[in-house]
Amino acid sequence: MNAPKPFTQPSPHRLRIREGGGCLSIFGLPFLAGGVFATLVGIKVIPMGNAAQVPGWGWQVIFLLGLVFVAVGGHLVFARRWTTLDKAQGVVRKEWGLVIPMREEQLNLIDFDAVMLCFLEGDSDTADRYPVSLKAKAPGRADLMLSSPTEFGEAHDQAGFIAKFLHIPMVDSSTDHQTVVESDKLNVILSERQIPPSLNEEKVPRPVDMKSQVYDTGTKAVRVIIPRPGFRSTVILGLAVPVSVLVIGIPYLLEFFQATKTPGYVQSFFIGFLGLFFGLVPLFSSINSIILAKRGRTVVIASPEGITIEEQAAWSKKQTHIAAVDIVGLDYSTVEASLQSITRSVKHRYYQSRPERAQGVETSAPAPKWLKFLQRVSRSKGVIVKSKKGLFTFGAGLSDDEVTYLHWRVRQAVTS
Repeated sequence: MNAPKPFTQPSPHRLRIREGGGCLSIFGLPFLAGGVFATLVGIKVIPMGNAAQVPGWGWQVIFLLGLVFVAVGGHLVFARRWTTLDKAQGVVRKEWGLVIPMREEQLNLIDFDAVMLCFLEGDSDTADRYPVSLKAKAPGRADLMLSSPTEFGEAHDQAGFIAKFLHIPMVDSSTDHQTVVESDKLNVILSERQIPPSLNEEKVPRPVDMKSQVYDTGTKAVRVIIPRPGFRSTVILGLAVPVSVLVIGIPYLLEFFQATKTPGYVQSFFIGFLGLFFGLVPLFSSINSIILAKRGRTVVIASPEGITIEEQAAWSKKQTHIAAVDIVGLDYSTVEASLQSITRSVKHRYYQSRPERAQGVETSAPAPKWLKFLQRVSRSKGVIVKSKKGLFTFGAGLSDDEVTYLHWRVRQAVTS
């Protein structure tokens, strides 16, 4: 099996990843070229037509700015970093340099006991990421980051390949419930893995106030129909406010046009724009919300062959099928589980940065008041299907009990 990008395998016992070069080099070329030009101008190698008008300190500023651009551009163009996993020697070799390695650091592979797959939420400027790292065996020791893909499927392939290469478990912490898969089980599809007793044997009770409908089809499959939230009065309010602005504002606007003798085509343009923005758009949005509340639903069909998710909107349908061979895990995200996951992640990062406090960590401390308040106002994220093609969810916003029950029923159908 070939190593997934960006890894390369120079030999059966070595796995390497290189950072730097490629697109970064192309991006850094303008900085480097501009820096060299400014530096030569600053030392007056390249003459300037208005040299007599430049003060003495101006040449120094140009020279210093040129050096800054040379440093930034040179780093982007020439800087490289290599990380090599060497099973034969039992080491992790980290190297830094300009085009060729110049500095080296070695770590013992025995100090790492698992491959970690995590989730790092992005913001308005950065995408979500799924870091892949080697988990340090000693409490409080820093994990070794290897890569950070933006797609779950890509990250899972990388983590699985490294785990099989090193013959250590893969720990998937990308969702709320952490799972551990031994390296010899990574090629086994979910339906053939040994299911934990808590998920396989213990029956999850059906909630009394359940909103979804669950049917057994008689062919080891289960059909789940999840309705959209019902009609809300805020839809009418969302239409009443802009229409009121339109009804009240247009008479005043017409009086203003008459007083200023505005041309008729200008009046028609402004009134038409207001009618579109405050009338037709809110009306269409309200009609769409009403139809969505009546017709919208999510239909999930789970069987040993895979999972099909059909999203029915007001005017369209979208169907996604995930084959069983592509499913690598099933999880669920309730409000309580999400908050526990956040707390666990914060503690892990805290003690990674403060190894001296990692010993004797109090894990049963009571939750702070703000966390309990957040639990009351938060919504669940539903059932999560982890596949080689990405993450797929359904049932977001349902109660914790209902999400847990749906996860159990779907898992039973897929693994039966």
